[in-house]
Amino acid sequence: MNDGGGSSELIKVAKDALDEIDSVLQEMRSLSEHAAGDKMTPFERSMAQNSIDGYIAEIDRIATEAELKAARLQNASRPGPREPLH
Repeated sequence: MNDGGGSSELIKVAKDALDEIDSVLQEMRSLSEHAAGDKMTPFERSMAQNSIDGYIAEIDRIATEAELKAARLQNASRPGPREPLH
């Protein structure tokens, strides 16, 4: 990636993904803190674990999406084959 604009786009993709992941991690932390207390029934703890599993899948999805966007940006910024001079 040679141009500053392309680099800026890559940084934006990474920052957006990190912001989304941070939000999910905050929700996970809140749920974990709640589940760590003694006030949840076994069923509620099981439901909390299901939610945590869903959050982990969401983080994986965000990371995969960011990787795909970054790859597309990198491929788009590569020069194509040069035309032969006539």
